[in-house]
Amino acid sequence: MAQGNNSIKKVLIVAFSLCIVCSVIVSTAAVALRPAQQLNQELDRKTNILNVARLYEPGMDVEEAFS
Repeated sequence: MAQGNNSIKKVLIVAFSLCIVCSVIVSTAAVALRPAQQLNQELDRKTNILNVARLYEPGMDVEEAFS
């Protein structure tokens, strides 16, 4: 019986290729989302400051409160 597509070499090539493709996708997503993540971190920091000062109300504009 012929091995066809089940040779070890072909399995390793497919697995390696899949790893490379997935890592490129994840890296691209991380780089593309970095600015949004930084803005959200800054907004969360400001919200926490307002919470500690007991000035935060749900729905308020946090950026406006800091200007």
